[in-house]
Amino acid sequence: MLASLDPYTIYIPEEDLEAYRTMTTGEYGGIGSLIGQIDNKIVITMPNEDFPAEKAGIKIGDEIIKVDSVNTIGKNTDEVSKLLKGSPGTPIKITVKRQDKELNFSLNRAKIIINNVTYAGMVNDDIGYIKLNEFTTNAASEVKNALIKLKKAGATKVILDVRGNPGGILQEAVGICNIFIPKNQKVV
Repeated sequence: MLASLDPYTIYIPEEDLEAYRTMTTGEYGGIGSLIGQIDNKIVITMPNEDFPAEKAGIKIGDEIIKVDSVNTIGKNTDEVSKLLKGSPGTPIKITVKRQDKELNFSLNRAKIIINNVTYAGMVNDDIGYIKLNEFTTNAASEVKNALIKLKKAGATKVILDVRGNPGGILQEAVGICNIFIPKNQKVV
């Protein structure tokens, strides 16, 4: 059925729906922490300020060894990430290994919002820099606000860094183009 449509139309099975929502909205239910794999261990790489993981006392370098009743040793980051995510407000128990101690944390998942613009600042007196990680909901608005801030700081030129950006919502990408190009120009 999908073969008769354009090459950009895809089927998203139900088990991948949460990842799709995260990709398109930049929002998900979780603990508010980045995780990564170091020496075959899943560790906290950055608990985001004012989110459940940080508030509970989870720290950078904590090895996640259990989520609820599921042992995470030997699992990859995607598998552990799926365990950590869930509807905002739902409880979760996380066991971590910190140095030689096992610590248990009980917390509630929260609505996590991922910003599209992760950094905006001046490179020198007249060049501004905007790091755009994704094209999810509000990306154009975030870029516009960053550009206004940079212009006030003296920017007459801007570096828009989209390295590593996996894409997202076409409408947001077009909205960003509209900030930088004259009206009535063909974008898509």
